Amino acid sequence: MIKLTSRSKQILAEILNVEEYITFKSIGKKIDVSSRTVLREMDHVEDWVVKEGYKLTRKPSAGIKIKATQDQKKELLAKLEAEEIQGGYSPIDRQHLMLFKLLITNEPIKTYFFTHEFEVSEGTISNDLDQIEAWIKKYNLKIVRKPGYGIYIDGRERDKRQALTNLLYKTTDENQLYQWIMDRSKEKIKGRTDDIRNEFLDLIDKEIISKVQKVIDSLEEQLEEHLSDNAYMGLIIHLSIAIQRIRNDEEIKMDNDFLSELQNCPEYISAEKISKAIGETFDIDVPKDEIGYITMHLKGAKVRKLLSDDSDVLFSNKTFEIVKEIIDVASVATGFGLHDDQELLLALLAHLEPAINRLTMGLEIRNPLLERIKEEYSEIYQLSSKCGKVLEKKLGLDIPESEIGYLAMHLGAALENYKTSQKTKYRVVVACASGLGSSRLLSSRIEKEFSDVQVLDIISTINIEDYSFNEDVDFVISTVDFEVEGIKVAVVNPLLNPEDKKKIQRVITELKKTNNKKDPARKVQQSPVSNLEDKLTKMMDYSKCIMEILKGFNFYEEVNLTSKNEVVEFIANDFDISQQEKQTLEKEFEAREMLGSTIIPQKKIMVLHCRTTVLSTLVVKFLRLKEEIIVDNKQVKYILILIAPKNSPKTSIETISHVSKSLIEDKRFLDSFLTGTHGDLYRGLVRILEGFYDIKSNE
Repeated sequence: MIKLTSRSKQILAEILNVEEYITFKSIGKKIDVSSRTVLREMDHVEDWVVKEGYKLTRKPSAGIKIKATQDQKKELLAKLEAEEIQGGYSPIDRQHLMLFKLLITNEPIKTYFFTHEFEVSEGTISNDLDQIEAWIKKYNLKIVRKPGYGIYIDGRERDKRQALTNLLYKTTDENQLYQWIMDRSKEKIKGRTDDIRNEFLDLIDKEIISKVQKVIDSLEEQLEEHLSDNAYMGLIIHLSIAIQRIRNDEEIKMDNDFLSELQNCPEYISAEKISKAIGETFDIDVPKDEIGYITMHLKGAKVRKLLSDDSDVLFSNKTFEIVKEIIDVASVATGFGLHDDQELLLALLAHLEPAINRLTMGLEIRNPLLERIKEEYSEIYQLSSKCGKVLEKKLGLDIPESEIGYLAMHLGAALENYKTSQKTKYRVVVACASGLGSSRLLSSRIEKEFSDVQVLDIISTINIEDYSFNEDVDFVISTVDFEVEGIKVAVVNPLLNPEDKKKIQRVITELKKTNNKKDPARKVQQSPVSNLEDKLTKMMDYSKCIMEILKGFNFYEEVNLTSKNEVVEFIANDFDISQQEKQTLEKEFEAREMLGSTIIPQKKIMVLHCRTTVLSTLVVKFLRLKEEIIVDNKQVKYILILIAPKNSPKTSIETISHVSKSLIEDKRFLDSFLTGTHGDLYRGLVRILEGFYDIKSNE
């Protein structure tokens, strides 16, 4: 099978796009290579043309052309577009790889190395270096070319690292980079582009990455700090690059006064602990200047102390005033009442606190979605530019477009939520046999599938007689058939199949026709909290629930069990309770399972849950089996265990159910369960529970 290189594909495109003959020199000029390079590719080009049933003709002084009609050439261009390619480098990929090598190498590189590596002329390399120099100029770096000595980049170590980090983000998709760091992407994706990206990533020592990741994972709990995924990834990259540079005797320097200022920051203590662990792991001395830069990274990262006693000092008064003024500007400009949007307030505070640190310390803010935001949400971007003026005025700094883009993301979400909140919705109660995993999974699917439905509450059918259906409830969606006086009930499967969706839609249609909706013109509004004391008490309950879940967290990997009964027995034996209590717990699981198992067949996940009389706290455990088992004629390999005390209050059920809901709604959390490590899964659990707590604090 004939496979084209990237370059031979470019050459063919140029030949097919002209009517007459074209010279090698003209082709080379168009694709930025020498005529000799074009000549070297001609065997591949001619083989492909012959394979397609055509002939390549040559004419002295005139050049070459493919003997075909215009329609035939269009057909060939379409086939060419679909052709897979091997090897070869585009000019931009070649320049990026050259720059990577120049930045990570502390010795001059000969021109011959590049001409041999990329199979291009010295003239092409010289032109590439001109392009590279234009890009690194903004980092106060320059290329030095000395005949007989080689090529190297001259400038401050800090600027070299910044250029290297930004080049890595520029050339590698952020999600791909995250997966690579987490070592989940074992196979390289087919195609030239991803092969090129793998070459970029291979320039960073993967052994260093792996060890740094272990250091950060081991310290994260000790420091009681939880980095966002982006900050976690950024810190690993920063430290990995720093270690390679220190080993090459390329140490960074910092202004002494600024370093003294950083040493007074609480983040400096964390940076010292990280530096000590890095020094011991890699047998290197980490100088104070490096500790200073780690401090800067932590100050500029999204770091949250989960439910800490001093959570009220996470945000400075300065940031709070800036956020309030930004919301004022957005409210006036749009005419929407955003002042009462607590979710927007907290989201902007959480974003701007580290962002302001980055701006004032001169650290770059990256936004991979910037161009898409500017193109697809231009009006919101313009609104955010007005809001950015508040930042400029308060900080006395120019605000980069990347930060304006982040403001647009937060404001855009708030505006969409505001518009949605003004629409009429049918209010439903979701009920299932346990009120735990099944109902939460069902609730998630319902709100995704039906934009005109709001889930008011999630209950257990076991306790249905004790539940008070007030006048706000329009109808009930249940996994078990029962009757409620004066209220319609739609009976569905927990996984909400197509027939179930039709049932729900029929109920909505009937309500519209018969005007049985309690208030057709009603707008969805958040119920006001009666008083501050009630809200604080409720938040304390949620905090207690989250701490119980985190304290009891466990993840069992590669467990050799062959049936659901063995799984239940394994779980019961894991608790420090009497034999009689273990048997009781097993019977409670079995009684719940008699009502039907909750399985997500596409992911081979089972949610095993019950309410129990033998445990007094919430329990969330994860189980990854060594081999698949069959449950209800479905394959199961991953098991989420949810246990709640028999008479758990609503806050407990809501909290524990959020875990199962997140398996559907949060792909990163799902991936950490399916393929991640113990640390990945714990960090994911912390993240989703933090999000849940934030949501509840804003209700």
